[in-house]
Amino acid sequence: LEKVKLSGDLVVEPDELIKLVQVGPGEIFSRKNATETSKAISDRLGDEGYVFANVNMVPEINDADKTVAMTFFVDPGKRVYVRHINMKGNIKTRDEVLRREMRQMESSWAATTKIERSKTRLERLGYFEEVNVETPPVVGTSDQIDVNYSVTEKASGNLTAGVGFSQTQGIILNANISQDNVFGSGKRVNLAFNNSNVSTNYRFGYYNPYFTLDGVSLGYDLGYRSTDAQQANIASYSTDVVNAGMNFGIPLNEFDNLQFNLDLKHTQLKPTALSSTEITEFVDQEGDSFLTLSPSIGWTHDTLNRAIFPTRGGQQRLSALATIPGSDLEYYKISYK
Repeated sequence: LEKVKLSGDLVVEPDELIKLVQVGPGEIFSRKNATETSKAISDRLGDEGYVFANVNMVPEINDADKTVAMTFFVDPGKRVYVRHINMKGNIKTRDEVLRREMRQMESSWAATTKIERSKTRLERLGYFEEVNVETPPVVGTSDQIDVNYSVTEKASGNLTAGVGFSQTQGIILNANISQDNVFGSGKRVNLAFNNSNVSTNYRFGYYNPYFTLDGVSLGYDLGYRSTDAQQANIASYSTDVVNAGMNFGIPLNEFDNLQFNLDLKHTQLKPTALSSTEITEFVDQEGDSFLTLSPSIGWTHDTLNRAIFPTRGGQQRLSALATIPGSDLEYYKISYK
């Protein structure tokens, strides 16, 4: 490449567009990079409402020197705004469940990234097999478009049951009922049961991702677990654990979220005549019944494009938990994923 320049009606500050140029003087010409530059500039103009912008590559080839001068000619077209956002295909899911994921608003300037981000948020719900979006011009106007989202719903409920046998656990029975989109409301409920010679588990969970209109989430968890460590050939004791928890999630921005949890747990430790000295001494010193209250805080940064089988993005989680002073057991946990 001999030189690269931008021309036409740039609309936005040239310095912003220069950052998007992926080809430069002295480099070997790459049509792929040049095409991606045109798309990047077009998308940037699309964020300002120029969704029909054209960015044309105009090469000037010098055969003698084997060089090319590349000009990107920008034609923004008319600035357009969104008239209506329409939803189609959500037979079970309520309209509000889809609309609260919208980042593009009606009666505002159209923004390409907001329209695409809204599509990604619909895909991340996990209620739909497929999500498509179209932006047809409004007939009779030159500065309006409609944004039409079409979804294909899939089963959001899950029912599993199983019977098995293990040398250590004996006959195993389990059942799990979960519904991620109860009555099309976007709320999640799950109930689980697992029973064997080693352990018995009951769990109930409820989660509302939009407890408030701002996207603050609320969830509850109830559980009971009885474990016989002797049956698992671990040690001679058993425990009964009852727990109840509440959690809140607060969105900080489009990709970051804070979580607050409060868990109350009661543990009953039951030694036997065959329990080891370590266990009996622990019971003598600490007792056999423990009540703990543990608040925790977590941070999540999530840019995945889908909840299941994502193909783009990443996720990071950091959390810290500690029992409050005065709990029968005092400990803390810090985890990163």
